[in-house]
Amino acid sequence: MRSLRLLSLLLVVVSEASGQAASVTWQPLRLRLGTDSVDAELTGVSVPENHAEPNGPQIVLAVARLASTGDRTRPPTIYLDGGPGSSAINIAALPYFGQLFTRLRAIGDVILIDQRGVGRSRPNLGCPQTGSPPSDLFESEAAFRRNLLQGAKACAERHRSRGVRLEHYTTAASADDIASVARALGIPRVNLVGFSYGTHLGLSTVRRHPALLARVVLAGVEGPDHSEKMPSVMDIQLHRLAAHVSADSALGPLLPDLVTTYRQLLERLDREPARVTVTDPSTRQPAELKIGKFGFQYILFRDLGDTNDWPVLPGLIGLTARGDYAFLGQFAMRRWSSSVSAMTIAMDCASGGSPERTAHVQREAQSSLFGNAMNFFTGEICQAVGAADLGASFRSRIWTAVPTMFIS
Repeated sequence: MRSLRLLSLLLVVVSEASGQAASVTWQPLRLRLGTDSVDAELTGVSVPENHAEPNGPQIVLAVARLASTGDRTRPPTIYLDGGPGSSAINIAALPYFGQLFTRLRAIGDVILIDQRGVGRSRPNLGCPQTGSPPSDLFESEAAFRRNLLQGAKACAERHRSRGVRLEHYTTAASADDIASVARALGIPRVNLVGFSYGTHLGLSTVRRHPALLARVVLAGVEGPDHSEKMPSVMDIQLHRLAAHVSADSALGPLLPDLVTTYRQLLERLDREPARVTVTDPSTRQPAELKIGKFGFQYILFRDLGDTNDWPVLPGLIGLTARGDYAFLGQFAMRRWSSSVSAMTIAMDCASGGSPERTAHVQREAQSSLFGNAMNFFTGEICQAVGAADLGASFRSRIWTAVPTMFIS
């Protein structure tokens, strides 16, 4: 998260008139910004569900504005959050994002957009958990993907029955949304700051609306053809963690070879899944989960990418390898859920992957320490949801004159 705090220091903007007054109605909003609570404004901007049908069905994007504490004549900064499926407005409550937005306010207004299908925008395409999550979710890869497919189908059917056309929930459409919001607010040029999936959306905006953009900063970059994740990235991350463990005077003697311990643990879980006791979020009663090889790969993958979690991950691997499953149960509870978002699935499916990328991912998965646990949305799920495919042009390289900083 250090990179996030650096964004405010690295974003350099030029003075520019902010354009005509906004054509929207702002409402007062008391926004939690990290540990503080600040005055902000909230509005809804109507945009076409399908930008090719400007007079067709409309959706409403929630837009919050934090007034600049400095020069308001400079271009505002629009922040694009990750996921896809995370709310930029809600994320402001996290301390490090609160610090980022506070510093960005010193050089212009900060605009937080809940992307189409997310957060306070309408419709919200989430499908919250109802009842108990599937007890076999982590038992095997087949069980995990079967449950995901069932949840995706049900969520998609729920929203389509209400008139939502999921084929129009794409990153390209969200990029056009950004331009529509800028026009509605009377802003001729903006800066973009994107994080994680927000960089994927930011790059699409760079391609589709370069004249709108003054400066762009992208942290944790997901390129146009990077929606399918390379398993080798997680292998590298685990080896980095193992090097830190072996060099530590306290942990090194206990886990001299973290990677070998992990390999042996996966072999054992493949033969005999671990049994952990957790609390069912629906009934509040004890429930037993079986966690097999794929389940452990998935649970570890979800936290290995964030180095804030590194201090506890050696304990997760080491204790589980010794047959102590109490810590594993805590991690499983964080990921044991039947909630899904049709927006997340539709967006990732639409971005897809080139044949070359898909083939590369499949080759790596055969020998990876994580298999293919980081890629969920297969063709079967995408077809069941009725997602679009943005095609080769969307996934092609981007050439632009927009000044862009990449942080990885």
